[in-house]
Amino acid sequence: MTDHDKKINLLLDWIKKTTPENADILIPISGGTDSALCFWLYNQVYPDRTLGVYFGESLRCHDWFASQGKVRIMKLSEDVFEDMELFRWAKCIEIGLLENRILIGNRNKTEHIMGSFSLASRVSSFLPLMDLWKYEILELCQHIGVAPEVIESSSQADPRCGRPEELAQIPFLEVDRFLMEKIGINDEVASISSEQKEYLEDLYRQGSFKRYLPIKPA
Repeated sequence: MTDHDKKINLLLDWIKKTTPENADILIPISGGTDSALCFWLYNQVYPDRTLGVYFGESLRCHDWFASQGKVRIMKLSEDVFEDMELFRWAKCIEIGLLENRILIGNRNKTEHIMGSFSLASRVSSFLPLMDLWKYEILELCQHIGVAPEVIESSSQADPRCGRPEELAQIPFLEVDRFLMEKIGINDEVASISSEQKEYLEDLYRQGSFKRYLPIKPA
């Protein structure tokens, strides 16, 4: 058994142990690697109870997602809503309440440490990918056969998913190394320029408080 298989088995065991018996599952799908891995994992355990929801006109690699489980496409006009991120998560809460589904988030360890996740996404009840760095998610997606276009999308800028152009230019492994050094679990220095390090330092300063929310008196 490979290390990748061991990680996947641990995730599947965690899902089995934590999923409420009488609730179905709702997973927001973006068309990226995080949601692809999360959707695949839950469909391995509960294929009849898992629903993926995509908000927009066209889901990247729709055929791959549809081959893994049930996908619902919700076409929305971005002109109607001032904050689409807030609307998506509010709509997920509504669907969850109406259909008795638990809301699964796709946040990974890289996003959690950096604080690059949205405040609206904190409404998720379960975060199965929280112990995985982004580079690990990419490796697992390749291992399970996620569509190449989905994997390649991780190197592209997407401000809606918290990945602006400046961040997209830095390999995920180097971002992860930078964060590992920041939290003291790795002495290996990231191979990035001084400008890129300054950029990551600024992101970390601005967003890392989110992992301690809600902030309260000692």
